[in-house]
Amino acid sequence: MIKKIFIFLILILVIFSCSKKDSVEKIVINDKLIKSIRKELSNTKIDTPRKLLLKIFLLDIDKNYDEMKNYIYGINYMGVNSADRIIQGIKNKTVVGNFSYDPRGVIFHSKYVDKLAKKGDWQLITNYILKIDLQKYDQYLNNVLNTKKDDIIMYELEFTVLGFIKIGDELKIFYSKDLSDYQIDVKRYGLK
Repeated sequence: MIKKIFIFLILILVIFSCSKKDSVEKIVINDKLIKSIRKELSNTKIDTPRKLLLKIFLLDIDKNYDEMKNYIYGINYMGVNSADRIIQGIKNKTVVGNFSYDPRGVIFHSKYVDKLAKKGDWQLITNYILKIDLQKYDQYLNNVLNTKKDDIIMYELEFTVLGFIKIGDELKIFYSKDLSDYQIDVKRYGLK
């Protein structure tokens, strides 16, 4: 009897693990994908979170980290510049945590970021900016939070959190956590 229960449990685990793998998107980065992204971004303003992520992806492919700085809003936080840390995470392909990066993560999140990003969402701002007092380290960020909080765009999906800030007619990323995460079962979140 115990042997039958054990076999039944193993069978159920196999079934559930296979169904999760099937629902996680396979991301392949190849020349065709890169070419299509270059075409999509040619002669266009980088004014949405999706376009910004894809631009950073292309700059990483091209190893053009100097130009990448133009798309990152650096905050000097506790003696460290966040722009430098984001670029370091991209160069090193940091696996997990703040400033982590995987090109497949960028491609994955670029599909959902415009749909799921929230302008001026006070809960996300509180969780990821105010709780660590990030605004105390940057006057512009503090002013935006107090006067035009809709210029702060936050994105959260599973473990990934991204923060974008509008500066004039430009959009820059200022917060990046787990951009390496791409093996997400989007069906759990009602996404396709």
